[in-house]
Amino acid sequence: MKRNPIRPLFAAALSAALLCMSAYAFTPETVETPSEPIVEDENAALTEVTSELLFYQDFDNIPVGTYESGDIASLLSGTEANKLVDFGKMGWGVIGSGCTFEVLEEEDGNHYLKVTGTTYKAFGVWFDNSDLKYAVMSFNYKFPASTGYKTLNSAAYSAQGAMFVGGTGDGKTGNWTANNALMASTATEWTQFRNHSYVQSPCVGFGFNQSAGEGEIYLDDITVWSFSTRIDDASEPAHKSAVAKTISFKNSNGYEDAEMPADITRYVWYNFYNGQSKPVTVDLSSFAPSSAPAGYEFAGWSATDGGLKIKDCQYNAYKVPGDFTFYALWQKAKPVVMQENFDDYEVGTVLTSNDLEFLQLNQFGSADFTATVVLDETTGSKVLKIAGSKIYSGFALKNRGRTAEKEYVTFDYRFDSADGSRLVIYSGTDHTGGNHQGTVSRQTAWTNLIFGSNPANNVFGFFFDRNDGNYVMYLDNIYYWYIPAGLEAEDKQVTVTFANSTGSPVTATMPEKLTKTLWESADDKNNTINLELIAPTDIAGGYRFAGWSRTDGGKVISVNYKAHRIIANETLYAVWEKVDAPALLDTVSIRTGGVQGMRFKASVHNAALTAENAEIGFIVTRAKFFDQLDNDESLFNFDDLGSVEKAMVSGISFKKADGVIEINKLMDEEDTSASIFAAVLTGIPESKENYTEKIYIRAYMKLDGVTYYGNVKNMSLYEAALAVKNTEGYETTDFVERILEICQ
Repeated sequence: MKRNPIRPLFAAALSAALLCMSAYAFTPETVETPSEPIVEDENAALTEVTSELLFYQDFDNIPVGTYESGDIASLLSGTEANKLVDFGKMGWGVIGSGCTFEVLEEEDGNHYLKVTGTTYKAFGVWFDNSDLKYAVMSFNYKFPASTGYKTLNSAAYSAQGAMFVGGTGDGKTGNWTANNALMASTATEWTQFRNHSYVQSPCVGFGFNQSAGEGEIYLDDITVWSFSTRIDDASEPAHKSAVAKTISFKNSNGYEDAEMPADITRYVWYNFYNGQSKPVTVDLSSFAPSSAPAGYEFAGWSATDGGLKIKDCQYNAYKVPGDFTFYALWQKAKPVVMQENFDDYEVGTVLTSNDLEFLQLNQFGSADFTATVVLDETTGSKVLKIAGSKIYSGFALKNRGRTAEKEYVTFDYRFDSADGSRLVIYSGTDHTGGNHQGTVSRQTAWTNLIFGSNPANNVFGFFFDRNDGNYVMYLDNIYYWYIPAGLEAEDKQVTVTFANSTGSPVTATMPEKLTKTLWESADDKNNTINLELIAPTDIAGGYRFAGWSRTDGGKVISVNYKAHRIIANETLYAVWEKVDAPALLDTVSIRTGGVQGMRFKASVHNAALTAENAEIGFIVTRAKFFDQLDNDESLFNFDDLGSVEKAMVSGISFKKADGVIEINKLMDEEDTSASIFAAVLTGIPESKENYTEKIYIRAYMKLDGVTYYGNVKNMSLYEAALAVKNTEGYETTDFVERILEICQ
């Protein structure tokens, strides 16, 4: 949006009058008239001090590009007065021309001025050769780098045309003088600087000094104002005279009306010492509209209508140059979410309210209250233990969005026991009985609470309200959020992203992002997701997917896993558990009774049996097929070798589908940590070739659709029979002897 620069504003002269003292009447005043100068002594009473704003430019209305001195002067003011120039262009012989001006743009759209020059080249704001001023110049500056660039000297002209920089005070002589305040800092971030001329001059500005490096500086938000008297000399009668000005707050064009703060009075800054002891700055962070256009929220103040927010370097202490107006900036309102899960704190850390963004701990000041980060014994997660020994231990919400339409808090909690004092929810003008909104049930298992409040209420919190004892509870995953009024449905959309944990030993394909609606209604089922139905695919690495965590490397979400509420844009991280694949035992035997064959055994950890979907068994192949795998055991699996017709057989010892056991051939064992299962290979045709060919066997298990393979063993039927024959206490069996007879 194109904006016009601020025109010079002229203050009316302030006069002091001698009063008739014949009546000697005296009436105390509590508030002085803003336009009256402060009378410190009889000399000051005879002095009139006036001030005017001469020049303001933030460059936002200046197109990006390079300009000559005269060209940019015309763009900046539209007149010959109060223009930004290369001083060498003004015909002063002591300064050569050579400064160039280029308007650049930052990522946020801010336009600023790049000034380039060489030694003793000067630039600044020119008033008029016939209109001399005691001027003050303020601007924001930064350099391209912290070293290798020329800094600046103050520059001004006397009435006689000689260049002046902090001269002798006679108004006629002076020399280049380094401005230590600026010389001391080649800042690379926007920094505020102010300087004033010591003499009545037609200009105020700066020149590049003769240090090494390029003469280059970035400038923005240039403001120049003047006073009717010299301002650097404390002996001047008017040194402490206060010139009051009005600071106004207005809405920017194009937005609906919003209630602006009332005008305030401040006093024009004009020296480095604030000798008048009056408020000369505006802390803009202390002022905000009391209402907002529908669907928008206040974003800060601009010095021009439709401009950008005033830079941080001056936002909290804006030096008053004269009558000035600040314009409200608005941005599309969006929900705001604050959360705390305590994972960033060491176990044993004692927290106070200063540690937390939105929680006020011990809001009623109980002397024995503590809030300690502990490791929860039931989940293994870091949680906050709140403890006290009397009523009114508790916590409240702070930094709330009090102008919002809706606000909520949710947290996971548990108590040590079902017996004890009630935890009361309060929301209203205060915490007293009429504002009690209910109680939190004393659940000993982790439970979730969600509660909404009216943002206009003064207080919102929780406390123990009775002398029943047991003022202890555990908190985790605390969220506070508010939803401004006037938001469209798309403004309340939030996205859940699924990611692998950092440093994970597993490769897997993560699920696609999900976009949902921010939780604000229990009736809206679109704002929850069943995390049990969402899992990575293409898992490889000897681990099984255990679930999703709110934090990278954290624990699986323990509450509302099947109905996870969408509260904010968040990333959920995959949690993995090491899988102990079934392992073949060293024992191999010959089954001589019934259907004869070679028996193998394997062991599996019982934790695998708890999966909702599980399958455990063996795969078997002959040497003629295994030799085709180039001795790569990893290829001995269902997908590779199993794809070759008649190359592999398998048998199932245990199977569970959707929690229901369909097959169970596990052997009864005293060991409660593992189970044994076995398989017999039968039907080997009788011949030396078949009996001496090695048989390869491998145990496997499938958990929730992912297959895990154990070790590979091999043995021929002849080798098995020979081992049985050589076993101490062997009793002769026909099947073993027949195998040995054929092969030997």
